[in-house]
Amino acid sequence: MQVYHAIDQIPYEKGSCLTIGTFDGIHLGHQKIIGELVQRSHQKKGRSVLITFHPHPQLVIQKKTNPIDLLTPIEEKLTILEGLGLDAVLVIPFTDELVNMEPEIFVDKVLVQSVGVSEFILGYNHVFGRGQRGDVKLIGELGKHHHFTVEVIGPVSISGDIISSTKIRQMLHQGDIIKANQYLGRNYRLEGIVKKGNHIGQKLGFPTANIKVIGEHKLLPKNGVYAVLIDIEDGQFSGMANIGYRPTVNGKHQETEVHIHYFSGDLYHQHIAVEFIQRIRDERQFESTGALISQIERDRINSIEMLSKNMRR
Repeated sequence: MQVYHAIDQIPYEKGSCLTIGTFDGIHLGHQKIIGELVQRSHQKKGRSVLITFHPHPQLVIQKKTNPIDLLTPIEEKLTILEGLGLDAVLVIPFTDELVNMEPEIFVDKVLVQSVGVSEFILGYNHVFGRGQRGDVKLIGELGKHHHFTVEVIGPVSISGDIISSTKIRQMLHQGDIIKANQYLGRNYRLEGIVKKGNHIGQKLGFPTANIKVIGEHKLLPKNGVYAVLIDIEDGQFSGMANIGYRPTVNGKHQETEVHIHYFSGDLYHQHIAVEFIQRIRDERQFESTGALISQIERDRINSIEMLSKNMRR
């Protein structure tokens, strides 16, 4: 998969099949669109191109008034897209100029003249361009004018509920990991670098790796304790994660830390990835460190059981 970071970088190729969107999360609905795009490009022996934006459009349009938490910052998004069979991804810098560009101009300059679109696959609710005028109806009209076909992909639902990035963000903010994973079609994940901590976990008998999370605006699930899978240089391990302020030990800042079951070793400065499997409990303050230690041991047992069940599915 070739990745281009500017419109003038992507080579023109007549007969390209493409789609466009922010694709935050690359959930099951997005995967349906991408799967159809790849299939159609194979049938037509053309190039499959996904166009996305960085930063997320809402970060530019809303600026600091209503910041958005991202399911997949750009680095993570590209990693996931790498495994979906695409030929090319064009990452367009999202600017105020792009916000104010008329959709007719965008289609002509980018899709037609720069990429070489012959077929446009898009989601049922996708809009773009000045005033969000670039909807399904307008795209159909522009397709006739520029001689490319348009295929609209309908929503994907689970139990009658339409999957969307907004709903998945809400689930994660509420700590509903199981449902979020179901809508994503994979386990929600964060990556980071292990940083120096204050060794409180080690003093309590449960050494933890404190994580500096990679990805600006990356969404952290609701504060609490989770059963997780952890990837490090030595392989994948089971464990538990805590997101929060650690009130029992007078924590001042939100931290993300993991305890790896049946592991000992120095992880400082290592790259680490955490997959969230199931929520165990809320973060809360205990009356003593002894009570905290007892609860952590119960959390450990619960996490091992939860992960055991997950592995057997």
